[in-house]
Amino acid sequence: MHGTVITTPANDAIRPLHDRTPVILAPQNYSTWLARATEPEHLDSVISSPPVVPVALFPVSKAVGNVKNDSPDLIAPVE
Repeated sequence: MHGTVITTPANDAIRPLHDRTPVILAPQNYSTWLARATEPEHLDSVISSPPVVPVALFPVSKAVGNVKNDSPDLIAPVE
């Protein structure tokens, strides 16, 4: 399976870490995004107005950087 991550300029919460962030679709836009009949011009407006999502930032293990690792422990905060 192949996928694509669509990014957008980072908001104030993420910008200290990186200048880009993945687009987050608002739940009310899921069906519009997935509908094959949706015109590309309309899709631009769906991804250009992301919902405000609270973000918590905390350090995690360096194991996160290895794609071979796949464990719930990867998102556990470390000191």
